[in-house]
Amino acid sequence: MNSRVGAFLFGIASAIAGCAAQQYPDFTGQSINDVILQYGPPDTVLDLDDSRRVYQWEEIDRETRSRVQYEVGVSDGPISISTVFNAGPEIVIREDTCLRTVFARRSGQEWFVDEIHRTEKTCR
Repeated sequence: MNSRVGAFLFGIASAIAGCAAQQYPDFTGQSINDVILQYGPPDTVLDLDDSRRVYQWEEIDRETRSRVQYEVGVSDGPISISTVFNAGPEIVIREDTCLRTVFARRSGQEWFVDEIHRTEKTCR
């Protein structure tokens, strides 16, 4: 393989890996408190039979639009004033749910991340 092509492919792979690392921080081996600082308090905490603990965060990403939008305006010469009103509930156009599951093991008084699982690519 040509060295220029090899360097190009290496650059692409590095850029992709960099994006993935920024989007999905790897907390493996770190304190669960670091994860909580990043994502806030978990929605669910469960103790497993194998002495591990599961922490779960559910994130819902919605895109919505107004049902009806209308504008009321008043014009007095060169000056016009208008207001836009939204009528009715919003319509959900898209909804993605991300379930982030973190498995942790206890060491002393603290819990440390063992594994991380995500259900959707949209997890941030």
